[in-house]
Amino acid sequence: MGALGELLGSWAPAPAATAEPAELGWAPLAVAGCVAVVCGAAAVWALRSPNSKARAKGRDAKHVNYIFCFNTGRSGSEYLYKVFAAVPDVVARHEAFPIMCGEMMHQFNEGNKGPMREAMPAKLEQIKRTGRGKVYVETNHTFGKGFGLLLPEHIPQEQIGVVILNRGAAATAASLLRCGDVPGRNWLSRAFYLRPGQARNMTQPPKGASPLQLCRWYVDEMMVHRLADFQQRFPRITYVTASLDQLNDVDFVQGMLSAFGLEATPVQLSGVVGVHANTRPGIPRVPTEVLDAPQKYRDADSLPLGELKSMLARMADDVAARHSASRTKWWLQKGQCYFPGSVSEVTMAHVCGMREELEDEYQVSLLHSSALLNLQSLYTASWAPDDVLLLLMNPPLRRCGLTQQQVLDALYGPSNPKTDPGIIQPGSKDMLQVMWVMGALGVVRWLWLLTFTGKPALAGF
Repeated sequence: MGALGELLGSWAPAPAATAEPAELGWAPLAVAGCVAVVCGAAAVWALRSPNSKARAKGRDAKHVNYIFCFNTGRSGSEYLYKVFAAVPDVVARHEAFPIMCGEMMHQFNEGNKGPMREAMPAKLEQIKRTGRGKVYVETNHTFGKGFGLLLPEHIPQEQIGVVILNRGAAATAASLLRCGDVPGRNWLSRAFYLRPGQARNMTQPPKGASPLQLCRWYVDEMMVHRLADFQQRFPRITYVTASLDQLNDVDFVQGMLSAFGLEATPVQLSGVVGVHANTRPGIPRVPTEVLDAPQKYRDADSLPLGELKSMLARMADDVAARHSASRTKWWLQKGQCYFPGSVSEVTMAHVCGMREELEDEYQVSLLHSSALLNLQSLYTASWAPDDVLLLLMNPPLRRCGLTQQQVLDALYGPSNPKTDPGIIQPGSKDMLQVMWVMGALGVVRWLWLLTFTGKPALAGF
């Protein structure tokens, strides 16, 4: 398995240390103290998990120590992460950095594994560092589109568990369409989803496919064809199939956990099972037939670059003028001081709520386009230049005091200005830089509010 395989082969969480019998001394107080410490530790150990005896023996290399999720996205992966996060002896993540998406995932699906292989040491180190002797869970939907196919080269299949999460083809496709995650249509969908025409695709969408047909093709490609191929390649992985409806049932969740050698009580699960997650409230509920209709105007992404940037600047001003009162109210209430946080749901609601009006005024189609995503980014930058999602998705914006034109220049350049202006940087260093920038600006605002108002506002969106 190579050097990385040797490094990771002994990754099974270390057996829990057992307390040595207290050696009786001559001083009664010392004896009493030792007994109290040992008994207290034993009580805490027993209370923190229902399977303390099994855990005390440790999870050896034959146990499932790493659990991932085969899913499409928009199928409940964030909800599943929250369920696992409530389980004792588990450390769970949704999309841990490096996310393993973007260009490396595209190259992998074009048959070039080189970039993904180069990123694997960083991903494996993140898993090892995060797990720290517990069962590591990540529900990242890029797993089945890239790094998951390389993982068994470094971790034995017997130590890997996979939840096959299936929301249902129709419901998943409709959710992808509503959120604008149409395969191949904009830079965000190209960063996280498969694209028509990629070399590793086992099927292709019909010629001239509508947005909904593209979404349905992608779901079937992943959950029918690629899933079967994955299971055939790695038969010794422990698989559990779950629908989103089943995961709303505590008994089913306990059975799923049992398949991986985990346990959780109904009380421990009560705060997460059945609680909706990642519903994207900022995106209006538009009828599917509207979202799937042919474009009424010219695609905004097809405009010449200079014309497109000028148009987006005017659109951002229009949205800001419409919602100036709510922006002022937000500043007064929240002070733009948050860590970590994002106003993306607020700005997304404003932009999406005016989309059809803007299309009619400017005679362009924004639906499912990169232009719509960048309009939201431009508008968000006017609200919160240190917004965490804005910075993570657009690394060139990690500078203070950018003008509207500078933001547009950063969004549209310089690597691939017309197709993928926004860049999802997968490296943990990029995330750290964002957190430093956002944290520093947030602390400055917190101190400013404390000094001048006496009431520092800490808000998360």
